[in-house]
Amino acid sequence: MSVTSFAIGFVAGWAVRSTVESSRELAVDVAAGTHGIFHKLVRAVIAEREFLEDLWSEAKVRVGADQPPPEPLHANDVDGPRSREEGPRTEAEAPS
Repeated sequence: MSVTSFAIGFVAGWAVRSTVESSRELAVDVAAGTHGIFHKLVRAVIAEREFLEDLWSEAKVRVGADQPPPEPLHANDVDGPRSREEGPRTEAEAPS
């Protein structure tokens, strides 16, 4: 009985070890694949971001070329610019 028990235990241990080793190999393969996909995704996002930044910059340049530059705001113009006729706000006119 002890030889039979030993043989059954040996075979069971061998089967478990074979399963665990192949599972580990599969897990490493999955992790390596995921790592590769992640880096490809990061590179694609970076490239797309650069493309969108270039597109946005070009759009701003085109809009800026068609419009005159905005008038500078004064430090006490808290609620928006005023027309040239009104002039800058005085301390009494500044919102509190």
